[in-house]
Amino acid sequence: MLDRDYRKVHRRILIVVGLLFLGLTAIGGQAFSLQVLQGERHAGMAQRQTAGSVVIQPRRGKIFDRRQRILASNQQVPSLMAQPRNMSPEEISTAKQLLKRVLDLPDSVLARLDSKRYFVWLARRLDASDETRVNEALAELPEEKRPSGLSFVKEDKRLYAFGQLASPILGFTNMDMKGRMGLEMRFNDDLRGSERTLQGLRDPSGKVTWEHLDLTLDVPTGDHLYLTLDKNIQYVAEREIEKAVKSSKARVGIAIAMDPRSGGILAMAQYPTFDPNNLNGVKPSRLHNAAVEWVYEPGSTLKPFIVAQALETAQLVPDDKIYCGFGEFTIGPNTIHDTKRHGWLSVNEVIAKSSNIGAAKIGTDLGADSVYAILRDFGFGEKSGIRLPAESAGLLAKPEDWEPIELATISFGQGLNVTAIQLVTAMSAIANGGKLMRPRVVDRVTTADGVEKKVFEPSVVRQVISERTSRQLIDMLAMAASTEGTGRKALIEGCQVAGKTGTSEKLAMNARAGERIYWTGSFLGLFPAQDPRVVLLVMVDEPRGDEYYGGDIAAPAFHNIAKEIAPILGVCVQQANLLEEP
Repeated sequence: MLDRDYRKVHRRILIVVGLLFLGLTAIGGQAFSLQVLQGERHAGMAQRQTAGSVVIQPRRGKIFDRRQRILASNQQVPSLMAQPRNMSPEEISTAKQLLKRVLDLPDSVLARLDSKRYFVWLARRLDASDETRVNEALAELPEEKRPSGLSFVKEDKRLYAFGQLASPILGFTNMDMKGRMGLEMRFNDDLRGSERTLQGLRDPSGKVTWEHLDLTLDVPTGDHLYLTLDKNIQYVAEREIEKAVKSSKARVGIAIAMDPRSGGILAMAQYPTFDPNNLNGVKPSRLHNAAVEWVYEPGSTLKPFIVAQALETAQLVPDDKIYCGFGEFTIGPNTIHDTKRHGWLSVNEVIAKSSNIGAAKIGTDLGADSVYAILRDFGFGEKSGIRLPAESAGLLAKPEDWEPIELATISFGQGLNVTAIQLVTAMSAIANGGKLMRPRVVDRVTTADGVEKKVFEPSVVRQVISERTSRQLIDMLAMAASTEGTGRKALIEGCQVAGKTGTSEKLAMNARAGERIYWTGSFLGLFPAQDPRVVLLVMVDEPRGDEYYGGDIAAPAFHNIAKEIAPILGVCVQQANLLEEP
């Protein structure tokens, strides 16, 4: 009997112990899950319930020109934040009224004060005067009614030292200092650096406080960019292209200067443009880089590249004569005209006098495949590879799609679309002995301490023509820019210029006039002709007035730019009117 009772008690004890073990195991498993498996998530939840955090953008790297002059940097400015979770309903109401009156903040922004968050932004990157006005308005309130949850903190704002200077190339950043266009976007990962998260601190009363927070304190700095641009050359190019556009009442103008030996872009200007320090009211169309994005028919500036193929393949020599039909050349039902009536012209004279008929006959004799091949070798129909966003490849149809009239018109620059950067790069190949260079606008990327991370050395894409053909073309282009050629208004004292005018027509729709003809005038040249150091393109689109030829509206601007930038580069004696340092 006792033995049976003992066994019952023993069994009950085992059951109780087993149940206790199972319970402890379940509790331990839950604790392991909460603390280990889900530890980070619950720690984050606890952190969010007990304190606030804010992601701090790093200090953005600077952008310099080729002489290490700062083009883009950062400026510390005030930003307004609030701590709604630490504010009473009365304080929130007072803060809304004050900020509506002083800063005219919209209701959608003021509604952030109704949240239960520890940290909200109310206004980012304000002027110092805004901070003063808010602080003065707060000081006017009785102390017991003064909202305690409003604070100003310091943030970086992107500052462009020379306003609109080089803005299409530099681009700009958004409110969070992320690059939105130009080099700011293309090299955003290099410039931005690494983010940092700051946690709010509790004061003795237990409230999370952000007082005296400095969002630029001990923050890593992004990498710096060093460009091939020259600030002074850029200034001259921008000033003169603006003058050319305004004087001709044109739609847009572009000027690009390149070092043909290295492919380095010395200037890339356009007008109209914009000031990245103040984008309010700027039309979106102005925020594009026309030099690499916009395409147009090059007109007669394309003729040297067609002649290059004839010289390179020995089908012609410079003194060979071409009959130009006294101003008319018929191809099927179509007739090509010259602006002046010419009979026999040498190849030299076809370039110097810019004969469409002469160029058309040269192209026709070469054949579609040969013309297409040389144009592709010079880089037309493909992106140049310049490290700028949204570059266009232009438009060059396959030769099997060309009709005889299209081969003829393409030979004098009508019937294909090119970009300004393609033209400058192609002319640089003529200037440097036949080597097509990859255009460069960024020279190197360094850390904030000056350690080089990326270096963009001059890069030869391919050898397009021989040095002999290159020299022959430069001599022809020097004749075109002589007193007897169409580019005589581009001449500068002290430097021999070689270059080619271009005038192309286009049909466009005008809201008031309906369909009508517009013109694009350009001058593409190099100097000094004996040892080319600069290739310069000036293009003026849709001038309004009696003068629309490239020799009349673009060549004078070329002259004005060249005579001032030549001494900057040490190739002429005239003194440049340089932009003063800020």
